[in-house]
Amino acid sequence: MRTYLRYWILLALSVTVLLWSSFNQTQKHQMAGLVKLSNHGLPLNQVSNLELAQEIIRERLNETRSLMKTKSKGTVYTKRCKYGRFYYYTNIHTLFLALPKSGNTNWKRSLFIANLLAGNPNADSTAVLKEIRNIQAKTKYDFGLQQLNLTLDSAIRGDPFIFAVVRNPWTRLVSGYKNKLGPMRSDADIRFVPIREEIVRKTRQVPEKIGESLSPTFREFVEWLVLHKGLVDKHFAPQSTLMCLPQTPYDVMVPIEHAEQYSEMIWTSVETHSDLSGPYDGSDAQSQSSTIDAIKWLPQLDRELIEEFYKVYKYDFDIMNYSNFTDVDFPYPHIQEY
Repeated sequence: MRTYLRYWILLALSVTVLLWSSFNQTQKHQMAGLVKLSNHGLPLNQVSNLELAQEIIRERLNETRSLMKTKSKGTVYTKRCKYGRFYYYTNIHTLFLALPKSGNTNWKRSLFIANLLAGNPNADSTAVLKEIRNIQAKTKYDFGLQQLNLTLDSAIRGDPFIFAVVRNPWTRLVSGYKNKLGPMRSDADIRFVPIREEIVRKTRQVPEKIGESLSPTFREFVEWLVLHKGLVDKHFAPQSTLMCLPQTPYDVMVPIEHAEQYSEMIWTSVETHSDLSGPYDGSDAQSQSSTIDAIKWLPQLDRELIEEFYKVYKYDFDIMNYSNFTDVDFPYPHIQEY
């Protein structure tokens, strides 16, 4: 009898261990979330041939175009396309898409200098820049398609060099929150006051008037983004929805994490040179404050919320095969080298 009882006890323990092991594996895969995006291929900075890397990125971008076209039946993303974010630099025959929270201000400054020197090699770019009070406004009025009486289609027909700069969605998320909405925000733009108020009102159910000083928490911000599919403001929207896909034939897609490395490719392509200033010029993306805060803040969110965010920003991750915040190479993109 004892032997029989011992047998059933051991069997029960074995089944329990197996079930627990299976549960842990399931949890591990679920919590890993996006690890599947980056557990193949090399970090982009380990790919020796930048042209090869861009060929692979273009292939992935074409695949993304096809998926988006299939999903939208060729209409939705065209309607969302706003060519006011494109700028045409006439002297260097370059069309640049300025994606918010992806270092576009520094690129506008560099492209302005490159365009200036291409038209007048003897120009004092430093002196000219000092006279410009707002590079964003200067770029809009000098190089905006509308100001040049161009549409995106007509600009593309001129066969310019076309590029955009993208960023890991996780660090872009954190940077947008810190800069525009968080309690330590550096941007005092009043346009974001209604957004802050709406998030706090909806998530905390507070009275209509809450005051400018009250800010949403990071969790509230992410929940609000997921609820609205990211389509609430260009600074927080998925980059893929702002890229005018599938009709824009990009020549180069630059990950901001390798901006210095890829800037040389840009200047070679447009046969000029300019200095790319800014936080990602020659520095390690892993040492940036948005990366550090992402590693600290994101694990505190619920797994379900993380997965919902990924679903909304899936194409942004796919284009560059961006790493997850749990990866040792975060926030760098990965590439498959053949």
